Amino acid sequence: MKAKLIGLLLATPLLLVSCDEEFNLEGDGMSLISVDSESSIDLSLYPDSVANGTVSVNMFEESMRYIAGINPRLIKINELQKQLNENSLLRTDSEFKAEFVAAIEDYHVFVKGIYITPSANADFEINKSFSEVLYYDELFAQSMRDYVNSYEGHYRETASKYSRLTKPSYLVFIDKLDKYKLFTDSN
Repeated sequence: MKAKLIGLLLATPLLLVSCDEEFNLEGDGMSLISVDSESSIDLSLYPDSVANGTVSVNMFEESMRYIAGINPRLIKINELQKQLNENSLLRTDSEFKAEFVAAIEDYHVFVKGIYITPSANADFEINKSFSEVLYYDELFAQSMRDYVNSYEGHYRETASKYSRLTKPSYLVFIDKLDKYKLFTDSN
């Protein structure tokens, strides 16, 4: 799992921000366990590092939710950017602009909806890189929103910069998840 995530990240640019750039991260088929309350959770369903308390359920759930949920949102933004690159007349199409803004807002709301409450020792270690990823994701969303509202190239370039800055933090984040064997089943 780790190799797939890193390989896909390094094989393609993180975001589509120019005519020739595309992001292509395939879904990983990951299913998340719904958590209502940590006190009623069957920890045997989680990786060993969660079951033994090294990593909190919250950190595990939010990390996996992020990994599974960011991909479709980035794909949608990429598809819209590609359409715009292929047809510059879309810049004056209010329906297209509304769809593009909605896709960026969906991305931004998803990122802002990641709630991390570090409680276990490993959580603080994982949280450092995860928070950096989320920070750059927010800056990317703002730059893309500014770009779509004005179509000024410097906003697109800024979004591309934030996309590139996300990569090192993302790799550290994935390494931390792998360090605590969060990509393996406990059974």
